[in-house]
Amino acid sequence: MGILLPLRHFGSLDMDTYSILDGGLYTAAEEYFRSTDPRWSGSAPAGPPTPLAFTSFELVNGTLTTTWPSAYSGVINVDFQASDDLLNWSVPIGFNATHAGGGVFNKSVTFDRARRFFRPLATLKL
Repeated sequence: MGILLPLRHFGSLDMDTYSILDGGLYTAAEEYFRSTDPRWSGSAPAGPPTPLAFTSFELVNGTLTTTWPSAYSGVINVDFQASDDLLNWSVPIGFNATHAGGGVFNKSVTFDRARRFFRPLATLKL
């Protein structure tokens, strides 16, 4: 998500999407998602800031589930990365999550090895 937002919105990669550009309370990413200008303090979104981060992640009965702020769940895709050693991560084919509603994303998985680690990855929808 960090690379696509500045390129798509500003035409450049020369910014940090989690920075606060106008001295307000909102990150550039959150202002973009709320259709305000992150470079101008007079265009702040209504309501309190919402952290753009996964708020839960679990594996129960073969289903990976994670939660993203529901107000922004429509603008991202969620994939689950996998690793055998916590150093090398990749997104296996077919590990894209399904949005179940309310910011909850899940994916049923089968285990092909004794030890496997997972983590969620959010990317901006194009």
